[in-house]
Amino acid sequence: MPEFLERRFNASVPCTWQRFDIGLHLHKISVQLYAASVVLGGSRVGLCGSLGVPRHRHRNLTMRGTRCLIYTDTVQTLILITGAVALTLIGLHRVGGLEHLRTMVPAD
Repeated sequence: MPEFLERRFNASVPCTWQRFDIGLHLHKISVQLYAASVVLGGSRVGLCGSLGVPRHRHRNLTMRGTRCLIYTDTVQTLILITGAVALTLIGLHRVGGLEHLRTMVPAD
């Protein structure tokens, strides 16, 4: 988007857009964090409160959920890194190796 705005208008417009975009993301993140705190809160308004989960059990459930999330993210990260390394090696093999790739690409 900033590149399009620069071509369409002038060089100062992308800077303004980026400031606006950063503000928009910060606003979105704060609203999402607040909404999550309301849903996961132990009050009557929150999900755990409306389901009748006692306060001392709520903290235990939150910790278990966080632990499961960490394990899931770790496994997904390992899968993504393995796939990226495999694709890189397969691509280099099909091109003819790193040295052949360097000879194909211009120096500039």
